[in-house]
Amino acid sequence: MNEIDTWEAGCKVRFFDWIDGKHIYLHMEYFAPGQSLGSAPTKELSVLLEKTEETEYRLRYFLNSIVNHFLFGALNHERTTKEDNL
Repeated sequence: MNEIDTWEAGCKVRFFDWIDGKHIYLHMEYFAPGQSLGSAPTKELSVLLEKTEETEYRLRYFLNSIVNHFLFGALNHERTTKEDNL
């Protein structure tokens, strides 16, 4: 897999083969509208994914959905306390 460095879903996204050859490193950065790219991103997340043909296919053709899921989806919601659920 070649290294990809692009903008997707309003986020700076980069992914490439990890040094062990068994994983893909995915790094995503979200900058708020009007925020300087020289400042730290509002949200930032790095993920190691198992390197398979299916993973590579999904990264190439569904990158927008993957970025939205990791940065803004269910995995990123604040944890709720017992009191919040009452």
